[in-house]
Amino acid sequence: MRDDEFDQGLRDRQEIESKALKHLCRAAIALTGKHLSVVACHRLYQAVDQVRLAIDTCLCPQAAREVEFFDPYSIGICHASVCSNLEPEKILERMNLEHPTGTPHEWAISEDECFAGGAPNPCQCTAHEGCKHYLLVC
Repeated sequence: MRDDEFDQGLRDRQEIESKALKHLCRAAIALTGKHLSVVACHRLYQAVDQVRLAIDTCLCPQAAREVEFFDPYSIGICHASVCSNLEPEKILERMNLEHPTGTPHEWAISEDECFAGGAPNPCQCTAHEGCKHYLLVC
């Protein structure tokens, strides 16, 4: 595949995803009669990311491994849990950029060996091939 064909395919896919997200937002507004909160929008974007990863996995398992997956599925005041196939440094970079702590401290990988439920930190994700769950602290 030539670079220009790849670039056009990527632009087409981004356009389709953008239209799909707009339709999802309109449907959510129609169902609730309200505009979406920031949290609801964030969850909607996460759902779109998960659908994108599922489509990539079905269409081309090799390419899916090259797609960045980043899902901060639980964010608290001092702790966060992230599912990702990125390197820990990249996870921290994205968390500090997209979900700043609001404190003088940035997110860091927890030194705790286990999550509260006993799973090791980090541990393999059972839902997304090639991803791990990380416990973060600030």
